[in-house]
Amino acid sequence: MKQLSIERLSRYLSQRAPIRELFTEYSFPTSYEEQLQLVPHLETIANHNGYYLRMFLKKYLEQVELHAGGDIDDSLYDIMASVIAAKELDPTEYDYLTYPIVSNEMIRMRENPRIISGANTTGFRTWEAAICLSLILKSDSVWNTYSDSSVTVVELGSGTGLVSLLLLQRHKKSPFLKDIYITDGSVELVENFKSTLTLNGFDPHDKNLHLQQLLWGDNIENSTATYRNTDVLVGADITYDSSVLPCLIEELKYFFTNSIQQYPQAIIGATVRNEETIVAWECHLNENFAGKWSVSRPDLNDDEFLGDIYIKNKTWPINIYFIG
Repeated sequence: MKQLSIERLSRYLSQRAPIRELFTEYSFPTSYEEQLQLVPHLETIANHNGYYLRMFLKKYLEQVELHAGGDIDDSLYDIMASVIAAKELDPTEYDYLTYPIVSNEMIRMRENPRIISGANTTGFRTWEAAICLSLILKSDSVWNTYSDSSVTVVELGSGTGLVSLLLLQRHKKSPFLKDIYITDGSVELVENFKSTLTLNGFDPHDKNLHLQQLLWGDNIENSTATYRNTDVLVGADITYDSSVLPCLIEELKYFFTNSIQQYPQAIIGATVRNEETIVAWECHLNENFAGKWSVSRPDLNDDEFLGDIYIKNKTWPINIYFIG
């Protein structure tokens, strides 16, 4: 079993890593000093998801009692008592998760992993494709082609908005954005993202930050103005079903036709849930962008790539497509 540090354990818990998987794969830090370091992180989780914390503490206390030789911080029992009656979150309740995409920088997300709204969207949870795409986009190599503070980015199907938040976080440390358009087909998700921006210290009313509903193939006038100055189009898990692919391809073609930028490109993260859908997607790419696209598949078991990000066991492979 791999040994977890307190820092990595706390970050896995903040992403709500599955409890059973954690205790199957890892051994835990249990010394008295390590218990003291863990307590503040547990108190934060207790404020948002007491049920998850109760499930963790039940197993963790067993480990502590077994290995710590009776040297146990009473705070652990106090926290356990505070969540002993906690129930699983209702399907309509939100949880607050954090993702350490960039070292020592947390992206805070307001999520509801189990809800599919009346608009039939699954965008209230962060999917693995968005995480992988964010890990790719944090790299300087993606942006070396562009001049500082001059890049305009459009995100399609933003969902919880993790990808856009990563770009904003990166921009804050090393300015490279001119404008960013955060779009989704669901008005509800676009509205929800305003509070997520505030949660992460960004102003939803910033003049360079644009939140809007975008239905692929609609709002042609608005899209023309937006795409004219767009350098990079990004999207995660937007190839989820064969039925949406024709509209997505038309949107990509519209972007490349209307962009006047020197190096327009699209970067798409796609979960390989269904091989037939991926084959259909790549057929569309060959028909419309022959010789102008490439694909890579990140290793979801590579610690160097993931850092402190937790990817669940048996997660479907993720393909990253570079078009243009």
